[in-house]
Amino acid sequence: MHFSTLLSSALLVASASAHGTSDAKAAAAACKTLTKLLPDRVLLPDTAAYAAVNTDYYDLASVRQPTCMFQPRSAADVAKALKVLTAAKSKFAVKAAGHMAGFNAITDGVLISLAGMKTMTWADDDSVLSIGPGLEWGEVYPEVDKKGKIVIGGRVTSVGVSGLLLGGGISLASGEFGFACDNVRGYEVVLASGEVVYASEHSHADLYRALRGGSSNFGIVTRFDLDTHAVSNTWGGFAYAPSNATVFSQVADYVATGATEDLHSGAVAATVLTQDGTALVVATLWDAVPPADGSTPPVFKDLTALPGKFGAMTMGDIVTGSSAGGALKGLMRNSFITGTLRLSRPAVLAIQDIFEAEVAALASIDGALATVAFQPITLAQLAASRRRGGNVLGLDDRKEPLLVLEASFGWTKAEDDATVVEVQQRIMKNVLKWGEEQGQSDAWLYLNDAGPRFGQKVIESYGKEAGRFLGKVKKQYDPEGVFTTLMPGGFKLPAASKKGGKKGYE
Repeated sequence: MHFSTLLSSALLVASASAHGTSDAKAAAAACKTLTKLLPDRVLLPDTAAYAAVNTDYYDLASVRQPTCMFQPRSAADVAKALKVLTAAKSKFAVKAAGHMAGFNAITDGVLISLAGMKTMTWADDDSVLSIGPGLEWGEVYPEVDKKGKIVIGGRVTSVGVSGLLLGGGISLASGEFGFACDNVRGYEVVLASGEVVYASEHSHADLYRALRGGSSNFGIVTRFDLDTHAVSNTWGGFAYAPSNATVFSQVADYVATGATEDLHSGAVAATVLTQDGTALVVATLWDAVPPADGSTPPVFKDLTALPGKFGAMTMGDIVTGSSAGGALKGLMRNSFITGTLRLSRPAVLAIQDIFEAEVAALASIDGALATVAFQPITLAQLAASRRRGGNVLGLDDRKEPLLVLEASFGWTKAEDDATVVEVQQRIMKNVLKWGEEQGQSDAWLYLNDAGPRFGQKVIESYGKEAGRFLGKVKKQYDPEGVFTTLMPGGFKLPAASKKGGKKGYE
């Protein structure tokens, strides 16, 4: 019997026995069908395996109660699941590493967990590393380090490869190689129809471009083929010190000018404030072409005067050493929000002042941990993106470097949600107000740091040209809007205006 015949028969039986709301009924029918067709891929509530997946989130508040979970092992499994879900009209969520708060969980729906898809395969000449969507960057870098290579990826071990690559991805090496998405050679993608396609510069080129920053709007990516880059004698480190005017001034100098002066360098700098009022400055540093004698790259001379660890390090060493925050995975409620200004020293200092003034309101919040990160996007990075084929992020017309701000807060109690979110909103509102008053604002939003809680309109911030292109690709590859209506999580493309009584994407 063909799969389609089995599917139809199973759905008829499942639908007849489903009870509850329309979403619950559809999900129950889908789960029964999946259990009938692929029983060893389905996890049901009240089992240890279900609980293990359902608690493996970075954000404690992301935990929901899916009707069942489906754990594919291949693109073919994903294709079968999508056929079942669309036939049943069941809502679903897709979870890879589970880092992005609020987008990868569901109640009264099916959770597709990609955690079992963790393959890593090298091309014969080591120029491409093919990786599965269930991997975290902490699992990828050690494999790459063995080859004397780097891939352009995340800066925290617990961040998943899938979300970062589909959202753009700022890397420590982005100044030289562009966004992480600019370094994807190709994508294996399962479309809503169940068709499996390979998107690259030479095949489904429009989909290939759309996936470079267009997120999960077009299909489920089951393999990423990453370009690798040969490096040697790389340098790195982590600096940390109590925050004061002198220390932060050193940080501001690198953020504002250092990344532009040394295109082989990269850093993410942040201020962290704990509930007891302790303020720390932390910075993760990288340089792909340090001085031949192994000494500190000149651009980091001041920062290495701070306490820390510095010297010859691989990318894996650096990311692992700077990822203490990953130990908090699943222990706290988390919320992100982002904004963008033009890059300047006054902008860095203004953000710091606003952050310090506003986070005082969190003194009574149990377990509060507030972080503001400063991330430069240089013109060299944007030029590298263009050299590598470009993306849909909408930054091609920028004539000045940018400063991306991420305010990331953690806390422990649900009753404090409103207070924490209000403080985050105030910080961003005041930062953007400063930017407008100084003529330093920019409307662009970095998807990987954007806040689901705040309704940030990420895709709209890419601009009208990118929006029209993404709409055309969406209409071609997901004409029924499955990844909009049945998969509610994620930053969606804006709905097109109605023309002539027709619905669809412009």
